[in-house]
Amino acid sequence: WFGWVWEPPPEIASGLFALQAALGAGILGYYLGFKRGQAQGRRKRSDAGD
Repeated sequence: WFGWVWEPPPEIASGLFALQAALGAGILGYYLGFKRGQAQGRRKRSDAGD
């Protein structure tokens, strides 16, 4: 089907994997924090309206 253009050495491959995992965790954490902040904002607005 296809062949690798460049195969990194194992040390670099594990570093790239760690970088990818860190970026994914950062994006997921940001999204969850953003949604939590939105929910808290909605709760505060509904409490203030009562």
